[in-house]
Amino acid sequence: MIVQSTVTRLLKVPELRPRIVGSTFRFMRLGPHEKSYVLSRLQNYKFAGGALPDFCAAVGISTSTIERWAAACARYGEAGLYARTRRKFAKRASAKETNARILELFHNQPRTYGINRASWTGESLADALHRTFRITISGGSARRHLRRVGYTMRRAKQVLTSPDTDYREKVETLLQTLQTLRETEMLFFVDELGPLPVKKHGGRLFVKKGEAFVVPQYQTPKGSIIQAGALSATTNQMTWCFVQSKDSRAMVDLIEILFNQHRDKTRLYITWDAASWHDSISLVDWLETFNQQTIKTEEGPLLALLPLPSCSQFLNIIESAFGVMKKAVIHHSDYQSDDEMKTAISQHFVERNVYFQENPKRAGKKIWEIDFFRDMDILRSGNYREW
Repeated sequence: MIVQSTVTRLLKVPELRPRIVGSTFRFMRLGPHEKSYVLSRLQNYKFAGGALPDFCAAVGISTSTIERWAAACARYGEAGLYARTRRKFAKRASAKETNARILELFHNQPRTYGINRASWTGESLADALHRTFRITISGGSARRHLRRVGYTMRRAKQVLTSPDTDYREKVETLLQTLQTLRETEMLFFVDELGPLPVKKHGGRLFVKKGEAFVVPQYQTPKGSIIQAGALSATTNQMTWCFVQSKDSRAMVDLIEILFNQHRDKTRLYITWDAASWHDSISLVDWLETFNQQTIKTEEGPLLALLPLPSCSQFLNIIESAFGVMKKAVIHHSDYQSDDEMKTAISQHFVERNVYFQENPKRAGKKIWEIDFFRDMDILRSGNYREW
């Protein structure tokens, strides 16, 4: 303890040892008799030619403390050594007043009070509170006061937005098509994923306490894959293929697969984002020629495009299916070849299709609710995982 260490240093001074032994160890502080004895020994020490700093270093008591004792003894006699030091504490404000002052600060910018910050922290609030209103609290107390009045620290949510000038018309067309689909018609959400590098991927996983799963920041990929997929809005079935690149040719290949799978339908609607290869001249020309051939032969469904607004991937339901797949078979993986990764992805979607065949459910949630889209000005952004 502090007293024991002080007494130990006092015992190192021979002339102090007899007086201190047996009397000081039971006190939390040196008593007035011990203080008086130290002052008397100091006088002898000075008379012998010693200096105050040397004496203080020997006994382990600061010079300011001994000078305070000496001043009290000189002014009031030995009775001054009995008086306790009275510390001046800052006036404590009531919780109600503190809350009011903190809110007053909180509704202004920190720069108003000379603090170079764009937002408040507990410490900056406490600093401004002390400088402005002379109320002293800690940063933690400032945060507690804010929580009591209903404020808490949250990270800003960044949402996806669409700057498309035809946003309203395109969304209304998609919603109207979804709501009026006939049994002989189907709508597909189409998109591409990749290129996905074949390497060691990180992710969330269970590990033993104290261990860590390490993923090198820089790796030489063993290859890469690009997947094109189409998700049926009504059956929730996924159709996919692996392509060499993201271009119009890949989209033609996927559309031909859909056409051959659903020859008994009368019309297939294709909705996708505003990527350049989704609206290329070659793709549009191919689609017109393909539909003309279908009408002539009277075999298979007609194809119709429903482009999504630009930068509105949150409307494309297939994004959610891709996200679940990546979490299941890509995160925390270390495939050794393209074929191994393709096999895992294909197996995932096969199992997914079987599940929704046994448990029928439409793809998407909010996108089927017309009432959810009444105010188009507000719904220009959103979280695609909820759609």
